[in-house]
Amino acid sequence: MDVRGPIIGDLHTENFGAFRAVTGEIVYDINDFDEATNAPYDVDLRRLSTSILLAALDNGHSFGTGVREAELSIRSWLEAISRFSESRSRKKLERLCETAQILELLHNVGEKSRTEFIGKMTQQVAPGRFVFRQTDRMLPVGQKILERAQEAIPSFLANVLAPVKARPMEYTFQDIAFRFGGAGSLGRARYALLFNKEKQKADLSTLRLIEWKDSLDSSLDSSEPRFSHDRAQQVFDFTRSFQLLPKRYLGYAMLGNRPMQAKEIGANDARFNPKSMQDREHFQQAAEIFGKITARAHMLGSVSEPGPQLLVRKLQSREDRFVHKLLSFAVAYADRVFDDFDELTRRKAEVEEAWRARAL
Repeated sequence: MDVRGPIIGDLHTENFGAFRAVTGEIVYDINDFDEATNAPYDVDLRRLSTSILLAALDNGHSFGTGVREAELSIRSWLEAISRFSESRSRKKLERLCETAQILELLHNVGEKSRTEFIGKMTQQVAPGRFVFRQTDRMLPVGQKILERAQEAIPSFLANVLAPVKARPMEYTFQDIAFRFGGAGSLGRARYALLFNKEKQKADLSTLRLIEWKDSLDSSLDSSEPRFSHDRAQQVFDFTRSFQLLPKRYLGYAMLGNRPMQAKEIGANDARFNPKSMQDREHFQQAAEIFGKITARAHMLGSVSEPGPQLLVRKLQSREDRFVHKLLSFAVAYADRVFDDFDELTRRKAEVEEAWRARAL
């Protein structure tokens, strides 16, 4: 059923995780909204159930178990939407995910030292002056990028979502580096920016590390890479609507003519690792949690619209058919993923040669 609303667009297991929110708390939520847009809600559920099935099979679970775990996430979503069909109170939605399993996930993340985290990535080159250490993941930028970043910083700091007592307009810019940060955003330019938040001193405790990343239009809206002028602000708005507590230093900027979405690179960032869930019972619990968190995000993101509740009402006791269709898609697409990966493996040398030719 084509019931549309704000969706995440790229909803898979590794886009769930822990991070420090603007309130200072460490929370567990969806953490990536690069592909957010308005589309049918079942797009998110298809993507989520497929990723859960793939992760289950990768962990050595049987095919039947993997399908069951994918089904648990969908039914958890349906149950949560039905339970809140008459109310979208933020307090009630917050309690929706206050489960023992999530509390355990947060406990396992633990508190990590920001100074230690930043210290591994930076070095002091003069009193009060820090720069990034050059590594294979952090590379220096050219003069043009540096100048464009310096031009964009005042506007970014004026609109960034900072902690209550922070004064971002007083932050001083320290350094910028090109950042390689995972395969999921290949093709997008990513930069790490270093700021100092204190006027009177500068040490590891006063530094703040923020990422700027190309903000492309959702691939659900365009089959070719492109960016609308206001795309980064769109992602910012989507993120704020979907998350109960947004991440610190969430924001947006224009680097020349390129819209850049921004957020803190934090010591307590911890994406869900599917490989950590080889235990079947724990994996099932995670699948149910993901369904609930997705339901919460969909309801938060559609406060002024009919939202996913309209989809559940339209199903009218046909939930099983809906679940079966989603699982059929997940099974078929999981098989396609395996075929595509096998082909990529066979053609690895060809791909490497194509990348070398493109770089010349």
